[in-house]
Amino acid sequence: MSQPGTDNRVDCRRWKLEAVCGIGDSLRPDSRATLDHLKAAGWSIGILSGDHEEIVNPIARQLDINPEFVHAGVLPEEKLQIIQQSTPEGLTVMVGDGVNDSAALAAASVGIAVHGGAEASLQVADVYLIVPA
Repeated sequence: MSQPGTDNRVDCRRWKLEAVCGIGDSLRPDSRATLDHLKAAGWSIGILSGDHEEIVNPIARQLDINPEFVHAGVLPEEKLQIIQQSTPEGLTVMVGDGVNDSAALAAASVGIAVHGGAEASLQVADVYLIVPA
């Protein structure tokens, strides 16, 4: 049942397999085109995620993100450090939705919190996207 970008869960009770399911987020249909447009405009695109490589890497490949800029399994402090190291090189935009993104959102040149995000990320972001497009 393993599919790229999914996290598999198994439920066993009394030594009997009860259920197996794959959990994952789907990409918006326009994601690749949007990122390609940003890259064509000169932006470097990356992923900072606390999720495991098995989840993040297939998504990064689908979006054609340079593996050099793909960071999986990172802690909030590591997200902050990566943003701080990138900011002196130029404008840094961080998009996030969780408590684990808050410090990096605050440190970025522009922090963008998305609809449905944790209150902590909304409080520190420069921009809040209210309605999912």
